[in-house]
Amino acid sequence: MDSILLIGQSNMVGFGDPAEVEPVSMKSIKVLRHGRWTPVTVAINPYCDRAGACIAETFARSYADKYDTEVGLIPCAHGDTNIGMWGKGQALYDYAICNAKIAMRTSNLKAILWHQGESECDDYEIYGEKLIKFINDVRADLGLPNVPFIVGELGAYLVNHGAEKFKYYAEFNSAIKEVSEKMNNVGYASAEGLTDLGDHLHFNAKSLHTFGYRYFDEYVRLTSKD
Repeated sequence: MDSILLIGQSNMVGFGDPAEVEPVSMKSIKVLRHGRWTPVTVAINPYCDRAGACIAETFARSYADKYDTEVGLIPCAHGDTNIGMWGKGQALYDYAICNAKIAMRTSNLKAILWHQGESECDDYEIYGEKLIKFINDVRADLGLPNVPFIVGELGAYLVNHGAEKFKYYAEFNSAIKEVSEKMNNVGYASAEGLTDLGDHLHFNAKSLHTFGYRYFDEYVRLTSKD
């Protein structure tokens, strides 16, 4: 079985309303719960009662179909977190690494999906270097120096939120795109045209499913290189 690590904040958790999209077939897809592979239920990352449809559903479906294999999802994202809280030695970091290593006992970790940044998009000038260190630390601690790591763009709808920091979303996106261009096997999933669920903060269900396909397209692009 191949596995995928899901990390970041609430837009990786996914707050989309499952009733607003066609259900994605979870045949041949499992999720890690308490150290065991179990059948998938939505929400995949049910850390709070808002959790619902997410990026991982369509990513996993696309992966299973293309490679004709079982896929295991490792949900470790948590809402309202900044990249400092994900740093090496912090609880969220240790939790993600621990769960990934447990999953790797019975699966091959093939990709890491990351969506985070709304908490600090006004820190775009220093975020890139923090992200580079984070990616390097995660890869080193998992013993997978070339594992594909895919980052997702922040939604343009943030500009309508009203919070001062969100006016820098475009600069933030440029910073993380630059990281993807600098680093080996780091992909960048575009959020162009995706919409929010009405709060100018979280992607709606349809957009999350579209985003999952875009993450997968980046995975294929990275792994198809000569």
